[in-house]
Amino acid sequence: MALTYVASLWYKKIMIITISLAVMALAVLLFVGFTIPALWEIKRTSRSAADTLDTIRREIHPLSTQLQGALEDHRDLTHRASREMARIEELTERVKELTERWGRIVGFAATVGRVGQIAGAVHGVRKGLDVFLTRLTRRR
Repeated sequence: MALTYVASLWYKKIMIITISLAVMALAVLLFVGFTIPALWEIKRTSRSAADTLDTIRREIHPLSTQLQGALEDHRDLTHRASREMARIEELTERVKELTERWGRIVGFAATVGRVGQIAGAVHGVRKGLDVFLTRLTRRR
């Protein structure tokens, strides 16, 4: 009986080990079964990301070149506008000076005109007095 008892213990241990190994093999098989497709999907996703990055690089390079050109044009236009604004400022100052001079000339001409009018009036009065006195002396 002792031998059968020992044999049954060994049999139970072997059965437990066999079942444990079967469960572990099934767990490894399930792990590998789920891991391999996940790894393939990760590989496909990384390839797709690499393709997308290559496409972006190809499209961004011409855009960056165009953007640099546009920025240079903008800088050039800004410098031109600044120069033109300086020219306009100079012209405005010249026009201001000319209008001030013309104002003075017109004022002077108006003054001279008044003086001329006064001189003309004085000359007229003098001539009128001469005529009056000449006629007055003739009548006498």
